[in-house]
Order: sequence, then C-alpha cells, then structure tokens
Amino acid sequence: PQAEEIQALADLQTKLKTDYERDRSAAGAFLKIGQGTAPEGVDLAELASWVHVARAILNLHETITRS
Repeated sequence: PQAEEIQALADLQTKLKTDYERDRSAAGAFLKIGQGTAPEGVDLAELASWVHVARAILNLHETITRS
C-alpha cells in the first residue's frame, strides 16, 4: 500500500473506534453479525473498528478477483 492508503485506513480505524467508544452497544450489535463471537475480555470498540478496516481492505479492487 502507498502511504496515503495506509493513512486513510488508519484514519478510518481511529474514527470508527471513537464512534464505537461513544456507543458501545452499536459495537456489540455489529459484532453479533455472522457466526463468530468476540473473544472474552476484548475491547468491543477496538475490535469492531478493526473489523471495518478489514472489510474495507477486502472490498478494494486490488483484493477482489475478477474473472
């Protein structure tokens, strides 16, 4: 990744973590989507923000395989 791309993802994570710290119930609700569960003792705001970053990376054109 280029420096600007890394910074954009870091900014996204920081913003989302701040938002989820303000509304921890939203973080918990978001993390209940899907089959997995959050590990015990993990900061849900932190985890939810990183899950969003991972989703952003997985949705990049560079990540998606097109046939």
